[in-house]
Amino acid sequence: MGGAHGSEKDKIEEYVYTGNKSDLVGGRVKITAGNDARIFGGKINGLDGGEISAQNYLSIDGVMGTRSFKRDQKTGGIMHTNKSASTANNHYEKFIDSEISSDGDFRIFSQKDLYIDGSRINVNGKLDINANEKLTVQAARQQQKIDEEKTRLSIEWFAKESSDKQYRAGILINHQKDTENTLRDEHQIATLSAEQINITAGDDIKFFGTGISTSKGDVIIKTPKNVGFFTAKNRALINKNQVNNSGGFYFTSGMDKTGTGLQYTHIDKESYSDIENNLVVKTHIKGDLNINAGGDLNQQGTQHDVAKNYSVEASNINNMASNNLAFSKTDTLQVDVSIGNNIDHSGMTRPIEKVIKDPANTLDYIGGRGSQKGVSDPTIGLDVDVSGSRTKTSDNDALALVTSIKAQDIKQVAKKDVLDEGTQYRATEGGMSLQGTRHFSRAAVNSKASTTEKEKGEVSLRGGMTATHEIKGHLGVKVETSQGDSYAEEMLVGNINAKSGVSIKTTGDAYYYATNIEGGNGDITIDAGNNLYFDQVQDSQRSSNIKFSGNGKLSLGGSSGSKEFRLEGGGGYQQGRRQRTDAIVSKINTQGNVTLKAGADLTTKGMQIGNQGTPTSDVSLLAAGEVKLLAAVSGSADINDGALADFRLGGKRATGGTSKEGFVGGGVQVDKVNQSVSDHKGGHIYSKNAVFIKSDSDSTQAIHSQGLKIDAPKVDLSAKQGGVLIESALSELPKENWNFGVNLDMVLKNTTPKKADGTVDKDNASESHYKGAGVKVMVDIQDAFKHQNTHINTAHFSLNTKKDAVMKGARIEAKRADVNVGGDLTIESLKSKEDSVKVDVELSLSHTNDKGSSVTSKLSKFGTKKFEKEVQGTLDSGIKKTGLMYNNKVKPKDTMGGVGFSKESDSVYLPTLSAETKSRNFGDKTARYLGGELKGIASGPEGFGGRAKLDVQVVNNDAVAEQSGIFGLDEMNITVEGTTKLHGAEISSELGQLTLKTENRELSNIKNSTHKGGGGFNVSPSVLGNVAGVGKDASEGKAPFIHSPHNSSSESESVGKIQGEKNTGGAFDELPSSLTNH
Repeated sequence: MGGAHGSEKDKIEEYVYTGNKSDLVGGRVKITAGNDARIFGGKINGLDGGEISAQNYLSIDGVMGTRSFKRDQKTGGIMHTNKSASTANNHYEKFIDSEISSDGDFRIFSQKDLYIDGSRINVNGKLDINANEKLTVQAARQQQKIDEEKTRLSIEWFAKESSDKQYRAGILINHQKDTENTLRDEHQIATLSAEQINITAGDDIKFFGTGISTSKGDVIIKTPKNVGFFTAKNRALINKNQVNNSGGFYFTSGMDKTGTGLQYTHIDKESYSDIENNLVVKTHIKGDLNINAGGDLNQQGTQHDVAKNYSVEASNINNMASNNLAFSKTDTLQVDVSIGNNIDHSGMTRPIEKVIKDPANTLDYIGGRGSQKGVSDPTIGLDVDVSGSRTKTSDNDALALVTSIKAQDIKQVAKKDVLDEGTQYRATEGGMSLQGTRHFSRAAVNSKASTTEKEKGEVSLRGGMTATHEIKGHLGVKVETSQGDSYAEEMLVGNINAKSGVSIKTTGDAYYYATNIEGGNGDITIDAGNNLYFDQVQDSQRSSNIKFSGNGKLSLGGSSGSKEFRLEGGGGYQQGRRQRTDAIVSKINTQGNVTLKAGADLTTKGMQIGNQGTPTSDVSLLAAGEVKLLAAVSGSADINDGALADFRLGGKRATGGTSKEGFVGGGVQVDKVNQSVSDHKGGHIYSKNAVFIKSDSDSTQAIHSQGLKIDAPKVDLSAKQGGVLIESALSELPKENWNFGVNLDMVLKNTTPKKADGTVDKDNASESHYKGAGVKVMVDIQDAFKHQNTHINTAHFSLNTKKDAVMKGARIEAKRADVNVGGDLTIESLKSKEDSVKVDVELSLSHTNDKGSSVTSKLSKFGTKKFEKEVQGTLDSGIKKTGLMYNNKVKPKDTMGGVGFSKESDSVYLPTLSAETKSRNFGDKTARYLGGELKGIASGPEGFGGRAKLDVQVVNNDAVAEQSGIFGLDEMNITVEGTTKLHGAEISSELGQLTLKTENRELSNIKNSTHKGGGGFNVSPSVLGNVAGVGKDASEGKAPFIHSPHNSSSESESVGKIQGEKNTGGAFDELPSSLTNH
């Protein structure tokens, strides 16, 4: 039935299929099959134990229960309309598993393959599972299909901000249609639970999304082939569409308009999602977990929780991460149409808003400048606005699930390689040991990628009338298109945490990407038969965007006395790219010793050993090849380009031809940003005992460090077959940014009065004009690099090399030093450099003979006391600031009173001088001159105007920030077979206990220079312009008119010297500066 009271329809069709488990209960259950055996949704309970065996294939799985649901529902409203409706055609699956339970021991055996799918095996005794061929335990798959459509008709109240400081509220009739088509694949976990579990097979053993637990015993998994712990993948494909049509009545109020109207909105949003979540294998074992595989062990995000020992033997051990994936995209189309009757007062309110934000330009915002409008009268009229937009987005996220292993003691032995991907090891009581041919530990990655495309257009039409019956019409158009994308990576680094230490031994390479190793109170030993490498990884973000926009507006106006038109437009583009990388390095911490040993090269990047609060014991870095202790690298880059342009032209004409006005103006602005940072940071070693760094390489750089810091009581560097290079880490900071803008403006007016008889009086015709132009340039250029010196702080420093020892940007501070160099010893201080220039230039000049540019004329734009009151505080900080500044600078006794300015009387007040009194200082004379000028300009034309601003800052630094050298307190024994070369560097003993034996000495100095300078001005060719400039600079805390020039320069020398030798007790005399300065 329909009608005024509505109707109801609800048709449901439902089909359900479910299986009932068959029960088998006995004291001891024994099932034997001469061929294949398959258990579907069975429930077997052997009270005293049991056995299931098959001479061929054995499968323990379940059956699928299904439910189909169809619905057609409608709720009627008044006048035979549907208030709501929904249809559904859904299909659900529910897995009905098999259950095997027993209070005794239970054995499951297959002569061939054994397959357990989503079943639950719970045994209170010992559980033996054996297959002569493959054995697979996996989560069971079940599926859901959703196909629904819903519609709804409603009446809603709304309130929102429709634009900046403009609000809209009203009532809408809304019709919404939602459709959904979803397909879900889900898995039900399989479980193996017993007091103790033994699993053996003649072929591969695989677990997918399985739970394995014991109540107090061990789990033993053994096969001559492969063992795998893999994820079961839950996946959802979701398609949704929503169409919304709404229309109604609204009331609007705010900064721009006040009125009422009708609106209509159409929104069509389509979305698609593909979501993949992984169900990982989890173990909870009260005893040991022993895995013995003749082939590989493969783990994928597996979570092991073992109460006692974790032990693995396999050919290759691959502890990998799994990834949850989520992809989505949306496509949204929106169209808005509104028709409104309102009062538009934005021509009054928006200029006042600008005044509050920028009081220095109060008069221009109120009275206008050139072709730029000032305050305009409100209008009452009709608006028609149409806008449309389309937005497309896509997101692609990946979340890593890493393998974690927790046990009292962890032991892994591989015949070949061990690969870790963000693996988390935690040995709660014992240690972590690993043996293999090679070991690779890399970071897992979380990533997020997104893109956005947007197109938008607006058309607005308005017709209105002012209080003086002047008709106004406007047509405006805006278009915009943009596209952006971003990508971010977050690294999940590997962790090895063992209470009693870590021992890793490989016959080949060992490679660690930003791995954290915690040894508790034990030793950490990593012994690689070939190369040993500790590399960095980087969190990274990058983005790019491009945007184009354009707008145009045509305004027409007319009354019984005049006609006018105005055309404005503009557009621009922006595009940019940003990138940032943050280095993550390896960290090693323990209270015991740290030994890193390589059969070939040992390389680190920014690695930290120990920390300031808890330094390690001895640290030994030993290599048959080179030892390279390098800096880690972070960085950023920002590249942006943009351009904007606008124009305006128009005119006004009196209907009787007595006056004409035309104007044209426009501007262009171009921006460019190109800056980057390359930051190098060395590693750090903290030891409470000794640090030994030893290389058996015959390379000239057998030991090579960059920006390394060592804090230890003893530091020993030994390259008995080669040489040593100790240098700083270099960071670079280039920058090349600039901005350029230009604008032009011209207004021409012609006025011809009429005689008493109504004819045109050409003899008294007058012309006025406004002409202006401006240029703005900003430049920010920098070329800089900085050195992070190597620092070694120790009580006893020793260095032994067969070849040259070179220290560039290295500072060694020790109580005692023993140095033996088989070649030359070269120590050099390095200069950091910064050359930067910042220039900010503004040049503008205008001239007018139009009386409309006077202060009085512009202030009259306020029209009423109401608006005058709103900006009175702003005016006080603008024009009246001249009097305040004068009264603060000049003592009252010199002027016989203060200076004031009165807008109402168009006058500047200055105290009258009596016949006996004359101006007694320059300040008073200047104030009287300015007062006279201000008095004239209050009611007369502005004349010349504009601004000249220059601000320049220059930095040129080329100097050593920190001197290099070996700085000792007490005994220092230095033996150099070749030449000792000190370039701006120093070797010294504070107590005069230096013994230096060397073939030759070469000392030279480094000239340092620093320079910082700048200055500028901010002046105007008119008195009023200077007043405005003073007010703005004063409000920003700057000195008015002239920015005091500053110029500071210094020059110094980093002296190459040897000081505190036993034979002289003083400094070694430098060579003549003409020969040694560089």
